[in-house]
Amino acid sequence: MEFFLPSVFILIFAGIVSFMLIPKFSPTVVLILAALLLAFGVYHHVDQFKPEYKLSTWQMGLIRYAPFILFGFLLLFILFYIFTKFRGGEVPVPDIAANIPTPTEAINSITETVTNAANAVANTVTNVAKNVNKNATAMANSVVNTVANANKNKGNVTKSFFNVV
Repeated sequence: MEFFLPSVFILIFAGIVSFMLIPKFSPTVVLILAALLLAFGVYHHVDQFKPEYKLSTWQMGLIRYAPFILFGFLLLFILFYIFTKFRGGEVPVPDIAANIPTPTEAINSITETVTNAANAVANTVTNVAKNVNKNATAMANSVVNTVANANKNKGNVTKSFFNVV
């Protein structure tokens, strides 16, 4: 390949586009541009190197054997996995013990869960109501005491020491 001056200009233009314009594009636009440029690159590559692909004929004989080779390797990998996983020629099969509760036990369990949930909600509501009642009573007592003290102090107004002097 030869190094031409137009290719330098194309390289500079590509750098300007890469660093100035592409960061301002949305991801969708970048994805579409990348797909289009990849398709163009593949087309250009195949178009440019078509004669070399035609001369490379030794692989063409393997095309008809490709599925068999693929399935053969797949079978070998599966067998290798089985022999490494289950050594000793015995496949461990776990006992399936069906611990299914009777309908009465299942209903009792559900009833107990619902009862516990209802009791928890009732206790929470009761505690909240007690706290609100306690806070409201304390606030009312505070207001009553403040008003009572304000009325007591109205009659007991004394002169300051500085007023007498």
